[in-house]
Amino acid sequence: MSKTEYKTIGEVSIIEIGKQVNKNLLSQTGKYPVINGGVKPTGYWDKFNYKKGCITVIQGGPTAGFAQYMETDFWAGAHSYILNTIDESKVSQKFLFYILKINEPTINSLKQGQILPSLRRESLKNFSIPIPPIEIQNTITNLLDKLQEYSQNIQGLLPQEVQFREIQHQYYLNRLLDFTRER
Repeated sequence: MSKTEYKTIGEVSIIEIGKQVNKNLLSQTGKYPVINGGVKPTGYWDKFNYKKGCITVIQGGPTAGFAQYMETDFWAGAHSYILNTIDESKVSQKFLFYILKINEPTINSLKQGQILPSLRRESLKNFSIPIPPIEIQNTITNLLDKLQEYSQNIQGLLPQEVQFREIQHQYYLNRLLDFTRER
């Protein structure tokens, strides 16, 4: 069985930077979310510049390194990086997202600058990540997707059940993406 390799994000994905949109053009009712420099959309607009399935990584501020898998078409602003895997047969887009998600604190610590700290594209590009065989990536992704779905379907559950599902999701996220020990 093949072993896990380590590659940089730049070796396995294309990293682009979004394009700024004038804030006056944004609304709360537009069709597409505008992802710029925070965890939530800056607003909405009737145009998009990226299709669903992309990964965004926030470039600056306290949320630098925050990764999001985009489930809809969207507008990427100038304060977000957009990542797409180079070869989906070798690195799954969703697997890359989960690896980025588990490494958010470490990626956040790479930001530079005093007044407006930001994550440099080169720092993100040179960040090393584990790349197991595609079959293992797909197994991990399928499990984490199911756990994510369970975590989102919490309406009507008791607070303890909600907390348990969140703990369970975090446990498996950490456990399945820990490549310090070979499987």
